Amino acid sequence: MFEKQIRSLKRRYYFIQPKRRVRRNGIMYDINCRELIDYSIFLGSWEAETSDFIEKYVKDSFVTLEIGANVGAHTLLIAKNSGPTGIVHAVEPTKYARNKLLRNMDLNPDVAGRVRVHDLLISDVIEENTRREIRSSWPTRSYMASQPLETVPSLVTTIDRLVEEVELDRLDLIKIDIDGYDFRALRGAIDTIGRFRPLIYVELCEWAQQENGFSVTDIISFLASHGYNGYYASDMQPLTTSNVFELIGDKDSINGVFFPVEAKQPA
Repeated sequence: MFEKQIRSLKRRYYFIQPKRRVRRNGIMYDINCRELIDYSIFLGSWEAETSDFIEKYVKDSFVTLEIGANVGAHTLLIAKNSGPTGIVHAVEPTKYARNKLLRNMDLNPDVAGRVRVHDLLISDVIEENTRREIRSSWPTRSYMASQPLETVPSLVTTIDRLVEEVELDRLDLIKIDIDGYDFRALRGAIDTIGRFRPLIYVELCEWAQQENGFSVTDIISFLASHGYNGYYASDMQPLTTSNVFELIGDKDSINGVFFPVEAKQPA
C-alpha cells in the first residue's frame, strides 16, 4: 500500500515538473511527461514490442524508411542498431514532432549523422500544395492539454517516389505508423517492395483505417499478395485476415511484422 502511494506521488511530481532529460536504451531524449509518447519513453520505451523488434532484427548497415517518425522514439534506436554505415530516412511532416525529433538528434550526435529527416506526407498519390490537419501530440492524461491539430502544407508523395529521389540502392526495413494512412502508404510502395523485399513493420488499427475507407484486412491481404507473411509483433504469432480481429477488435491497434516469404521467418 505504501509503495503504491509513493508511486502515485512520483507520478504527480513528474506531471508537475514534466520536462526532463533521460537516457533510454543508450539514447538521450528531451521529454515532457505530459506528452504520452514522451512519458512512455521516460518509463522505459514507447511501444516496448517495437523496441524489442528493433533490437532483434535491425542489423549493421541496415537502410530503413520510417514513415511517421514523430519525436524519434524509435528513429534513433534504429540508427544506433544500424551501425556507422546504416541510414534511417525518417519522414515526419508535423513541425511540432519534427522539431522534437531534431532536438533529440542533437542530443545524440554519434547516431544523428545516420538519420535523414524528410518533411513529407506519404500516401498512394503525388499531390501539390495540399494542406491537411494532423495530430502529433497526445496527452498522458485526458485532463492534460495537448498540442492542437497542425495544418501541414507538406508535399504529398509516395514511398516509390521518395526512394527514387534519394536514390536508394538498398532498403532493409519499412516502418509505417501514420494513423490510418498506412494502407495508402503501402499501395504507393509497390515498386519498392518488389525491388528490395524489405521487412515491413506497420500499425494495424481498424478504426483508423475505416476512417479512410479501408480495413486492416486490406493491409494483410495486400502484403500477402506480394509474397509476405504477417506476425503479431508482441509474440510473433502468425497474423491473418481471419484472426486479426480476435487480437484487436475494431477499437484497439497492434503492430504487425511482415516478412517476405523467401526470408527466414521468426521461430
